[in-house]
Amino acid sequence: FDSFTSSTPYTTGRRSLGSAGTQTANLIFGGAEPAMSNKTEEYNGSGWASGGAFGASGYGMRGMGTQTAALSSGLFTPTGVQTNVYEYDGSSWTNGTALPTATKFASAAGIQTDALMFSGNVSPNTVVTTTLGYDGTSWSTRPSMGTARQAGAGAGTSTAALMSAGSNVGGTSLTTTEEF
Repeated sequence: FDSFTSSTPYTTGRRSLGSAGTQTANLIFGGAEPAMSNKTEEYNGSGWASGGAFGASGYGMRGMGTQTAALSSGLFTPTGVQTNVYEYDGSSWTNGTALPTATKFASAAGIQTDALMFSGNVSPNTVVTTTLGYDGTSWSTRPSMGTARQAGAGAGTSTAALMSAGSNVGGTSLTTTEEF
């Protein structure tokens, strides 16, 4: 493919939502409509259908994995940033092992049972270089990033991840790219 083409719009307009999956088996969840949402929608390559309700109403989370084995972390709710982690099995969300530190605007890569979450913003308003690995049951510390930042783009796997862009704590956009 060499261009984007229009497809079926999803049912509820939202921003700052999580996503996981592929072009023909995608999943979107949470977000703000402007009110915080717990909606999940699944895409099959041609249309959208409702999925199981997301674990909490919130936005800014990071998703990784597939439509039938997704992982979400870094949720922002009305009470603040959460340590909650949610796992999706294709029909419902359940609680996963909580993050060691509540982190918002992190980036992520990998699958539900072999994921990375890196960078982000922790209380009170500190941008970090932290990298955490998730094996499906527990979080562990991995080598830190070189540049502290938040709200960047993460991609890849737990052994071949890429982090691009983001911003510093003041909101200045960065062009930094790092490989894991």
